[in-house]
Amino acid sequence: MLTSECFSAFSKRRQGKEIDDKTFDRLVNRVKKDLPYIEIVRLTDDVLRRTEEILLHSDVQTLDAVHIASALLFQESTGIALTFVTSDKRQAEFTNGKRLKTDFVG
Repeated sequence: MLTSECFSAFSKRRQGKEIDDKTFDRLVNRVKKDLPYIEIVRLTDDVLRRTEEILLHSDVQTLDAVHIASALLFQESTGIALTFVTSDKRQAEFTNGKRLKTDFVG
């Protein structure tokens, strides 16, 4: 979902005239270039269970909860400290205090 989420955000910003076509193309190409270095977390039963827990204790949207659950489980299983980057205030508010460093870029 990462590429879809990124491309959606880039498209919205381009349509809103926040970025021009050249910047849009540069961002899309950067995401594509970085894909080999990105670890994809599969949508497993564990991710779904954690997603449900998040939804029961927050006001984040379903797909946002999937992102958070995936990041938390990846961090817990690998011991790698992640930085969760989001432009969504609800995601940022929820992840603060969840032992997940958050970078709000909204």
